[in-house]
Amino acid sequence: IRPRTWHVIKLTEQIKDEPINTFIRLLPSRIVEALKNSQSAVNGNKRPQVQTIKLGDLIFISIQMVSNLKQGGVLYVASPPGQAVALVSTLHSNLLRACVQGLGYKKFEDACLNGKDIPSLLRIFDNGNNTATVTDMPEFVATPCIARGGIDFTNSQATKNYLSQMFGPAPPILDTLTVKSETDFFDSAILNKRMKVILQIKSENTFSTLQKWAEIAAISPTSELFQVFHTIKSNQIQISNDEDDE
Repeated sequence: IRPRTWHVIKLTEQIKDEPINTFIRLLPSRIVEALKNSQSAVNGNKRPQVQTIKLGDLIFISIQMVSNLKQGGVLYVASPPGQAVALVSTLHSNLLRACVQGLGYKKFEDACLNGKDIPSLLRIFDNGNNTATVTDMPEFVATPCIARGGIDFTNSQATKNYLSQMFGPAPPILDTLTVKSETDFFDSAILNKRMKVILQIKSENTFSTLQKWAEIAAISPTSELFQVFHTIKSNQIQISNDEDDE
């Protein structure tokens, strides 16, 4: 599968529930039928082309409208059969709604979660697969520990242990985090307006970047930034001005 950015959508209002083998067999024809019934997707002499393949626990779908003269853009979709979630290559395709109907649902919602690693995205989206749940989170205890050359008072090892307990040996992988905040200007006599601040963190593995920051005490290991991976479940964090910045 070619590397690409996947966007997570939550599927809602299930139309029917059926055995997975039946679902996989009928999926292409259902998408084609939904496309033919969609006036926004089908124009002129265009005809739908739908291809599906099952790899492991996921079914991958490609959808495209073609004619004798040209080909439309391709929508790629990945979905674990039997679960109300899908990953799509774009949220702005007029083929998407028909695909959702083919998957057996009436509507979908943008989960505001995207990335290139499919297992990580599904793990973040589904709390049941996470190492720690909201009701089973370890407490961070900053205590000195013995290290090579003496005693470590930096809490670096305590931070590593805490994050390991929270996320296990293989934390989810995201390549982008966006933090948004809005606050009053520090001196209203100079400027009586609110300021919008946006911080975007880009890395091959943003969790590793955050962990390194925590180990040097640039951020707290309990920072809201880490909540992206288990409670917020989104690349986008909104911090209000009445919250303490960790």
